[in-house]
Amino acid sequence: AREAQELYDALFKTEPIEWARIGSFQDVSMRLIANHIVQKASSETFLQGELSRNVPIIGLPSALNAFHVFCSEANEGAAALVQEVSQTLSLKISMTADLEQLPSCDGMLVYLTARTWTSGHHSAEFADHVKLAMKGSVPLLLAHEMPSIDPEDNARRHAVNFPAFFSCVEGTTPRELLSKGIYDQIAIALKDGPWRRASLVLVAHAIALQSQAGESSVNAMTEIMI
Repeated sequence: AREAQELYDALFKTEPIEWARIGSFQDVSMRLIANHIVQKASSETFLQGELSRNVPIIGLPSALNAFHVFCSEANEGAAALVQEVSQTLSLKISMTADLEQLPSCDGMLVYLTARTWTSGHHSAEFADHVKLAMKGSVPLLLAHEMPSIDPEDNARRHAVNFPAFFSCVEGTTPRELLSKGIYDQIAIALKDGPWRRASLVLVAHAIALQSQAGESSVNAMTEIMI
């Protein structure tokens, strides 16, 4: 028993490093392991090509639109996430919560947490906004707060496993949205702590790509008109 306790104490002498199945987060975990091994190094270690160091350039919204992204006020935390991306990565992102401006946005953020579909009339209102976006062919940008090994962190972020969006007694994704393919695209995984910056870079890349796609559509329409 004494040997087992000594082994346990040795293994958990320092805070464990969480591993993740997502490649972008694995890079961060590998860097944390390297930093732990070379604690006496005079400078910070990093992995070549690590996503968290690859911040995209976000230009203006596409020619026909006034905003990069629409964030529904009924989607708790959505606007705060975009602000976090903007402030952390020093990027200028134009955002609106004005429903009338939805058609003038390159995309709409769908921020998925434990509260997204379990907040009563707020969830119903948000579902209506998503339907409007899909009906108007406004691209969706899905971002999901996934759980970590820290219960307190999960509670603070309202993190939840993705299957809960299909089976939760408190509320699930509306059937109409499921039938329309709201989850046809893969949601961006969001984690906190050392992995947060990589998460935010992923969101920034998605916003940049949506603006580029919108610009390509405008160029194609111009060529057709010519």
